Amino acid sequence: MLFKNIQITIVFFVFLSFLLLYSCYYYNDDYSETEFTTIDKACLPSSSSEISILYSNNSIYVVYDTWEEMKIAKSIDNGKNWTIKNIDSTESSDLFAITADKEKLYFTYYDYNKKNLYFLRSNDGAETWSKPFLVDEAGYLVDYLDNLLSIDYYENNIYISYVEENYPYYDLKLAVSTDGGNNWTNVKTVFKESNQIYDLLMKVDGSNIYLSYYDYKEKKLKFLKSDNCGLNWTSPFIIDSDISSFGKSFIKLNQGTIYISYCELIDDNDYLKIAKSTDGGNSWEVIKINHDLEIDRAYSLDVYNGNIYISYYEYIGRNTQYYYDEKQLKFAKLTDQGSSLTFKDITTKPFDGEKISMVISDNIIYIAYYDGYNDLVKFVISEDGGNTWH
Repeated sequence: MLFKNIQITIVFFVFLSFLLLYSCYYYNDDYSETEFTTIDKACLPSSSSEISILYSNNSIYVVYDTWEEMKIAKSIDNGKNWTIKNIDSTESSDLFAITADKEKLYFTYYDYNKKNLYFLRSNDGAETWSKPFLVDEAGYLVDYLDNLLSIDYYENNIYISYVEENYPYYDLKLAVSTDGGNNWTNVKTVFKESNQIYDLLMKVDGSNIYLSYYDYKEKKLKFLKSDNCGLNWTSPFIIDSDISSFGKSFIKLNQGTIYISYCELIDDNDYLKIAKSTDGGNSWEVIKINHDLEIDRAYSLDVYNGNIYISYYEYIGRNTQYYYDEKQLKFAKLTDQGSSLTFKDITTKPFDGEKISMVISDNIIYIAYYDGYNDLVKFVISEDGGNTWH
């Protein structure tokens, strides 16, 4: 009798396993067809997890966080084929930043368990990585929104900016290494802000360092700079004010001009605004793009030859069968200071688009994005300035 019960139990579990496999196959097959190139099937752990794409030395790199580790995908044939590796000695973290100098890659991330900020370097295009160098025993780093950790370089100097919460202040901090990242003895608080900070951005241009951030309490976009490699700083001054609802921002340098983009909710519509300075940040012109791009925080921006390129998700509707937001990946090019816009649909099939990152090199546009429904890291490229995509 006992043997018979065991047989029945085994058959029952085999049957359940078959049903589970069949249901998963049927569930995914009903929708799983996706467009363009799949880099990896990977589950990003949270809505704050980022994807970052960069182009350097004829190679494309895509960095993303999974539940278990940090990964980097590399292509040397314009995205046709990809090799995927773990970034050595790193923990899963959705607070990271990366930049590249030819084959050298500079990577920084925050270890939530140890409460430390680390730096790693690859000298061979992500084939191997250095040991993690301790940058700062940083305590609690602010990470509730995007863009609160940045890394940039000039020659052998490497700069990392971040926000540390030391109640009742938010410390804007800058770590500097003058030997390529081996030593991080120069860590200083640039400014103590009494209000909550969103989107701390940094760009380095020779001895000039530019920082911008959103003051949540005062509803202002602020900017400060150093012209001597971070030794001295101006006080924060205001680029834009009365920003009731602030969306994701980017800072770019192109042909001596600083661009800061951000989204503002005005009369229930999301508007893209671009602040532009041609004199090193001393004065600013703010342009409001008078089109509802529906982009909020899910967009990426780059500047090339004075033209502004935007990739973003447009909300299509709610999928009532599988309960996710259907979106479409789109592209816009702004010329003539935003007065002329051209739009292109990139994807034709709706999907659950989440994170996105874009970079431009020699009029070739590279985009990495995340299909949240299928847990896929995706890639698409345009080799004609955004007219066609594959």
